[in-house]
Order: sequence, then structure tokens, then C-alpha cells
Amino acid sequence: MSTRRPPERTLWSGRPALRLLLLSPLFLGPAAGAAWLARRAFMPGRLPDPEFLFPFGWESLRLLNAACAELAGALMIALTLTWIVASRLATRYELTTQRLRLRSGLLVRVVDEIELYRVRDVRLVRGPLQLLSGLGTITVDSSEGTGTVRLGPLANPVRVREAIREASEAHKERLGMRLVA
Repeated sequence: MSTRRPPERTLWSGRPALRLLLLSPLFLGPAAGAAWLARRAFMPGRLPDPEFLFPFGWESLRLLNAACAELAGALMIALTLTWIVASRLATRYELTTQRLRLRSGLLVRVVDEIELYRVRDVRLVRGPLQLLSGLGTITVDSSEGTGTVRLGPLANPVRVREAIREASEAHKERLGMRLVA
């Protein structure tokens, strides 16, 4: 007699939260740096002979340079924000009765999976801003060197961490595995 595995079913699915995007150092740092670099690149005095390049006078050239710098800075901020939002929207998490799956990537799609019987540790990290907004980041470590999966920032992270832990324990019990200390 062969033992049949029960069909795999989805217990939870989600994607990274976008709540803290504007406050995130990952957004503010590159955006501010790009705006500063764009402004420095268009500052007066960096161009050769302003009378040759812009015959309407130095003050008009300064105004044009300032406008170009502001426009370039705003464009860099908009592109950075668009890339971050698109990459977060392209990331999906799925917890099934047998595995934890992470799908990510805009140009190159990547699928990471951890079999639930290999889950060794489920860690929840919540910084001050994440605590205030009800978000958290979950890291799932697996045994046998199969890797680590990082989920986050997630809404309701305590509930998700408990769901992963309970699904892992239930799957290990179905397979007849036990923890050896």
C-alpha cells in the first residue's frame, strides 16, 4: 500500500507592505543623494564660457541651471520611488501546507522555497517605525544549508510568524519527524 500525501493547499499569502515607504531610509538616502548629485552637476561655474553657451546673460543661465537641477532631482526621486514600489508589488509570499515560497523580481523572476520540515528558526524583527505602524520583518532559517528567506515588511507579522511556526510543526508531525535536542 502506498501512502498518499494530502494535496498542498495555501494557508497564507501576502506581499510587502508599502506603509513606511516614504519614511524608509532605503528611499530617503538614495533619493536625497541623487538630488544632491543632480544639483551639483548643474551648478553655475561647471560649464565652459557661459557667454558662448547661453548668449542671453549669466543670470538667465543661473536660472536655467537651477531649474534643470530641480527637475533632475525630482526626476531621480520619482524614478527611485517608482522602482521601489514596483519591486515591492512584484514580490509575493505564499505559505502552503508543505512549503514557504517567495516570488520576487521585476526583470528576472526568482522563486525561493523552503520545505516546512526543514524550518529551523522563525525570527521576527520590528524596528521603532515598524512597531508604530504594525509592521515587521520575518526571517526563516532552514536546516541542512538550504538557506534563509526574508519576508517583509509585513502587516500582522506576529500572526504570520505563528502561522509559519504552526504549519512547520504540523508538517513535521505528519511526516513523523521529531526534534532531537
